[in-house]
Order: sequence, then C-alpha cells, then structure tokens
Amino acid sequence: MPRNTEVIALPTMTPGTGRNLTVHRFGRQGARPKVYIHAALHADELPATMVVHHLMPMLETAEAEGRIKGEIIVVPVANPIGLNQNLGSYFSGRFDLSTRENYNRNFPADWNVVADAVRDRLTHDAEANVSLIRDAAYAYVAEQKPASELDALRWKLLELSVDADYVLDLHCAATALVYLMIYKDCLDIGGCELSADIGSRASFLIDWYPDKRTFMTTTASLWSRVREAVPELPVPQGLMSCVVEYRGRLDVSDALGRPDAENLLRFLMRRGVVEGRFDPPPQALCAPVPVSHMVLVTAPAGGVVVYNKMLGEPIKAGDVVCEIINPLDPDTARARTPVHAPVDGIVFDTRNDHLARPGSVVYRMCSDQPQDRRVDQAPQDD
Repeated sequence: MPRNTEVIALPTMTPGTGRNLTVHRFGRQGARPKVYIHAALHADELPATMVVHHLMPMLETAEAEGRIKGEIIVVPVANPIGLNQNLGSYFSGRFDLSTRENYNRNFPADWNVVADAVRDRLTHDAEANVSLIRDAAYAYVAEQKPASELDALRWKLLELSVDADYVLDLHCAATALVYLMIYKDCLDIGGCELSADIGSRASFLIDWYPDKRTFMTTTASLWSRVREAVPELPVPQGLMSCVVEYRGRLDVSDALGRPDAENLLRFLMRRGVVEGRFDPPPQALCAPVPVSHMVLVTAPAGGVVVYNKMLGEPIKAGDVVCEIINPLDPDTARARTPVHAPVDGIVFDTRNDHLARPGSVVYRMCSDQPQDRRVDQAPQDD
C-alpha cells in the first residue's frame, strides 16, 4: 500500500453532488528527488491510467522494501470532472462541458508573482536559489482560493507538482506511436534518458505558449520566468516536465500497460528516486528535436479518411499518406482526394474517428528537417 492516500474534495457546484481527487504518496515527504506523476488529465485517455495501474504495485513493493529514496506522488485520475462526462453513451473527457475549455489549457499561474517575490533574495548560490524558488512557488500556489470546481482542480494539480524535480503528465493520442513532448530546457536533466527508456518514436522540445498554458509547460516555465527576471544570477532548471503520449485511445491492455510501467520504474531508478538494479540505457529510437520538426497536415476536404501509410513508416515528400472519400459522389475515383506528405519523415499520429472536416488535422509527422513555418508554433491544434 502507499505510505499515504489522500482524498481531496473539490468545490461542490450543485447541491448534492461532489467529486474528489485521489492522491497516493510514496517515500518520505520532503525527500529528494521528488516525482509527480498523473494520468488522464484528458479523462478519456485511458492508456495512461493503465500505465499507472501497473506502476502502483511496483512502487508499493519498492516502498515495502525501503527502496524509495525520494518522494513520489501519484494521481491515477487527474480529472474526476471529465471522468463523469457521458453524453448519449459517449465518453467525453477532453473539454469541460460547462466552460467549453480544454482541460489541459489555461492553467492560471502567473510566475511573475513568484519572480517578484524572490528577486531580492536570490544569490550566487544556485542550489540555494532552487530551494528558495520552490518554496516561494509552492506558497503562491497553495494560497489560492478558487471558487469553481475546474479552477480548484487546476490549482490543486499545480500545488502537488510545482516543487517537484520531475513531473510526468501521462496522456494518449488518437491513433499513435509512443511519443514525448518535453519542455525545451529539460533535455539535459533527464529528458534524453526518459525518451530512450519509454521507447519514444518521436520526441519534441516544447516552449511555453501564452495562448495554451498547458499543465506541462506551466510547471516547467516557472524557472524560465525567474531566469528572465534575474539574468545575472544562477537559476538552474529545477524541474523536468514532460507529456508522455501512450499510443492511441484504443491501446488499453495489460500487455502494453505493464511494460510501459516497467520502463517508467527503470527511469525512476536511473534518476535515483528508487533504489534498484537496472540495465544500461536502451538504444534511443529517435533523437529529441525542436517542435519545428512537428508537421500538422490538414484535410483539404471533408469526408471519410482512409490511410495508405503505417504509423512509423518512412515517408518521402509527395507520398500519399491518406485519402479523403466523399461517400456521396457516384464517381468513386473522383470521390477520393489524396493528401500528400509535405516533407520527408514519419507519421506518428492519425485520426481514430476517420472522419475529417476541411482544415482539421488528419495526421502529424515528425519531419527530418525543421520547418520554418512551424518555428515558435504550438504543437496543439485546439
């Protein structure tokens, strides 16, 4: 069993109703390194919950054997609000039905407040600066008093994670390979190792985008904001934050979840969070690249999407990756609109509903070369 399990009540929006956030804690509170792991912030992304389901007993065993040297916080379901959304027997966990907001957008922290609070207290001692910034950030987040259930959830997730050394935000895509999005300043503090350990087929370095404000970039960008405020003082990147996309929505199985959890445990061992013997780092399946290598290809027409290329298959510019079929056109040849690859690379993410509207994303590629039009562009399309 975890050393401690906490059930946190979210504000009640309607009399007689309520939702809770369940938090499991392993190791000793305050020990380092601290790791925060949560799954299914988009509540319908269930492959992530399977990884945590299999990771939990591994951590329980390590706890019982005294092998957890740091502190580990695990939130198996990061979004109990979205988990409750069911419309006509269809599970809808990506957008809040009351506010129409994406659950992984608009995290409200203003790190300039923290930068102002520590500006005159920072010194040339980098290690002391890290501790000071963590304490100030935690105090700022913990003092918030949100009124709504959704904002309370966002602030609580930040409170649990903002002072961590490692933050792992577990998701899945539509139909996809395992891929990784990691904050741009985190590559050398575990990012490369994580990419190799999880078997990522495409790994991207992500910046903070003010119109997105995702959980991952919000937690990591604290350190960027403080560095910008005091460029003359040493402010290391005190937190590695990433999003792991565990394939597609239908990839829910013990056969996948168990080895994925073993890979995460190996990463925790490698970073000194859990004591244990581990193999040398596996051969990386890809090199992390800037997000300018991510190409979002959109539909030129509406219709039924059929894919001609497999995920991970090497593709050349001009190849027909998919076709969009107008089922109402009696001329079956004319009914098919080809969608060509704009660059060389691999396709790592496709639609799972196979229905496109003009302008909607039909697949994502990892390009062999950076694309000028993608520089400073967010990876999200919603």
